[in-house]
This record gives sequence, C-alpha cells and structure tokens, in this order.
Amino acid sequence: MRSRSVCAAFGTLVLVVVASSCSSGGTQTGVRVGRLNTNVGLGIEAPLNAAPANIVVFNNQPIPHLQVANIVAPTYPPFPTPAPTPRLDCPVAGPFDFPSQEANPDPDPTTRPVAADYKYKLDGTVTTDIGPERIDAFESRTISNVVSDSSSPNAFDYTMRQTQVLDERSSRQGTLETTYRVAPTGNLGTAPNPPAGPNMSDQGRGVFIMKIVFNGYDDQGHPTTSTFMPSSGVQLIQYPVNNGATLDSTGVDSSTGSTLEVKGTVVGKKQVDACGHRVDSWLTNSEEIYKFTDPKTFQTNEVDATYNYAIATQFGGLIIFEHTEAPKSNPVIKIDSRIGQQPRAQKAS
Repeated sequence: MRSRSVCAAFGTLVLVVVASSCSSGGTQTGVRVGRLNTNVGLGIEAPLNAAPANIVVFNNQPIPHLQVANIVAPTYPPFPTPAPTPRLDCPVAGPFDFPSQEANPDPDPTTRPVAADYKYKLDGTVTTDIGPERIDAFESRTISNVVSDSSSPNAFDYTMRQTQVLDERSSRQGTLETTYRVAPTGNLGTAPNPPAGPNMSDQGRGVFIMKIVFNGYDDQGHPTTSTFMPSSGVQLIQYPVNNGATLDSTGVDSSTGSTLEVKGTVVGKKQVDACGHRVDSWLTNSEEIYKFTDPKTFQTNEVDATYNYAIATQFGGLIIFEHTEAPKSNPVIKIDSRIGQQPRAQKAS
C-alpha cells in the first residue's frame, strides 16, 4: 500500500480489496486506515464504506476472525460422534472438457447475463486477529436488475450482489452491490458519419463500474448505507477486446471527491474452471488505486491493490474470475474467486 498526503477534499469508500478478497500470512503493519466520513457534505459518518469488489475495509482494528457464510452448515446426528462437515462439491475440469462458447473479442450486442444466483469458489488466505486463516469456501452472488440503458445502442446495466465480504464488514451482516454497465455497441455505434481516426467508433464500448453500494450496520448496530457513484463509469475492458491493450480509467464521485482508478493490460484468454465446466474469458491484470480524504486531517490518502479479473464477453460481460492482493506492496489478503457453475445468458427482448 502507498500512502500519500495530497491536500484535497475527497471522501467515500474505503480500503483495499473485497467480497472476494483474502490474503497470505503477511503482517498487518501499514495496512490500517482510519474511518472515513462517506458523505462529508451531509455530515453522515458511515464507518464501513462502499468499496469495490476487491477493496478491504479496515477500521484501525485487526481483521476479525472470519465467519464465512453461505456454506453448508455442519450436521450432527443424534448419536455422540458428530458427522464430518459436509463440503460442497467442486470437481476439476478434465483435459478434454472444453468451453461451450468462445469469448469473442466483439461480443453479440444482444446477449445479456441471466438474472439468477450464482455460486463462486473462494481460495486464499487472510491474516486476522488470530493469525493467518485459510479460505476454502463458496459464496453466493446474485445477478439482478438486468435492464436496458439509454446511454448507447444495446447498452444495459446489471447489478452483482455479494453478502460474503471478507473483511471487517463481514461481522456487520452487510451486502455489497456493484452496478456494471455493458456497452457492446458504443455511443457512436449508430452515428451516420463516425469521427475519423483509429478506434473512434469504439468510444464508450466495454464494461464499466457505475455504482457501488454497501448496506450494513455501524458500531452501535444502526443500519447504515454508503455509496460510491462516479460521474463517469470506471472502465474495466474495452470492446472489441484486443490482446495487449492497455487501460487507464478513473472515476470521481462528485459528492465526495473520492476517486477510483484502474490501470491494467489485457493479457489474453483465460479458461476458468467453474467446478468442472471450463468457461472462456479475457483476462486483465491491473492495479486499483483508491484516493480519499481523511475527514479528521483533511489529507488525501491513497491505497493500492493488485486486481486481476476475467470477463466472459459471451455471457453479457459477466466477471467470472478475480485475483486480489491487498495492499499491493505487502499483502495481508490474497484470494482467487471464480464462478463455480456454468454461467447463463439470454437474448435481449
């Protein structure tokens, strides 16, 4: 993690890595960040802020021992000896198991993800208040609100809801909702005379983070909501996908001044093992940089995380794999999150 002092007035979100986030047994030195005022203008303090899917929240306290939810609970029969803890099955794809569909660089503009619950497999480590903990579990993510968007032809939004937030928010019974915009055609796609120049007709095409909302509870057990809503989306990939293409996209929340920047490179295809089903995708290796203003010192702080993600263009721009290390310089959290079932897609009606 880098920490900088840059006088400015920002503020919302918090720290490094998310829902699908966990890390190796490194020390916790230099990982702490004070609580943030997530709405300086209204004077509302929300200790646990909205944060990207790979951003971890700390509150000047060690990470609590993690109670991983959404897993089959132990079953104890009426006799004295307890049965083994049931485990969800996640078979390994064989060498001749091939993806059912290819992740095309230029996706079908009418394809959208199906609104449903999807299981994701988590593998990694996180250093908590009792030491390093191994994460080997499933979480449930819900895709909902798949709706058309008027920003460009064939564009649509979808929301991914996660209840397994592997950081301090895990004890607050909170949910994290990230809204993505998928623009398969682009805002110039129907222009009769598109501007000249390389890729000018592809402006605005791709997958973008449009909003992040955390709903949970504060220290007193009161419901609290925090939101990061950049005035323009933070781009995760551009269509058509080009191997080796670079990305540097920044979004600013105008109500708080908080910024989120994603800097990455498309490194090629990745076949994700979705518990026995190989799913083709495009992998981007990136760094996420989040800047916010400490409301007590009015100094701007910067936190970085390694965030590599794979997008299945053939399933409506669905994120099917994430690798997170946070903070980037000395990670206490390392985790892989991959979809644990065959995704589904449908044609726009």
